[in-house]
Amino acid sequence: MNIVKQISKFNNSEGNDIKYIVIHSTGNTDDTAKNNADYFGRADRQSSAHYFIDDNSIYQVVEEYKASWHCGDGGNKYGIGNHNSIGIEMCGTDNGNISDATINNTIELVKTLQDRYNINNDNVVRHYDASRKCCPSQFSYNNWTRWNDFKNRLNSKNKGYIVTNYLPNGYRGDNSFVGVDLEYVLSYFKDVRCYIKSDSKGVWIETQALPMDKCLELKEILGYWFYEIK
Repeated sequence: MNIVKQISKFNNSEGNDIKYIVIHSTGNTDDTAKNNADYFGRADRQSSAHYFIDDNSIYQVVEEYKASWHCGDGGNKYGIGNHNSIGIEMCGTDNGNISDATINNTIELVKTLQDRYNINNDNVVRHYDASRKCCPSQFSYNNWTRWNDFKNRLNSKNKGYIVTNYLPNGYRGDNSFVGVDLEYVLSYFKDVRCYIKSDSKGVWIETQALPMDKCLELKEILGYWFYEIK
């Protein structure tokens, strides 16, 4: 994940005891992360965010240890304010809508920040939760269905490892036993570190930790050899 740091000396204040990640949308049509970084990097904007995200880029405008001015309109009434949160703005790159690519980039950044600050999913919130402003507005339709989808993706694992079934024994043409052909089986795991496991019932393979998309790819390749993703 490549983040462009374009830190502004304006539109922020000292001190940030980070407990929340607050998700916004810019409300603009066909804007970009860089355009927003340029705009909110100037003096006297009276608002800002830590990060701006579009389909292809993430720009950071305020250091995380400082407060950006992104949800002060709630007056801390709901326990979420500028000085205990990181503000993330999603740009309206898709005719004012939030594209899947922008959402994917946002999910990746949010998960990184969650790991960094030990923030659970309940504390990844909308601007709405901080002030009751309808933001991110593009997620509000059908009783916030897209927001619920966003949160569900945070609950999903982004890494795992493959466990195979017990591997079948091999036999020669005359039906004489040759055992498990590990060299052949491991050819399905190109560039993946594997661990050979065994017990009284047989032999199986467990892989190193892998991105979830790689786990799903291997699941399809392995067919009946596949047992589970852990």
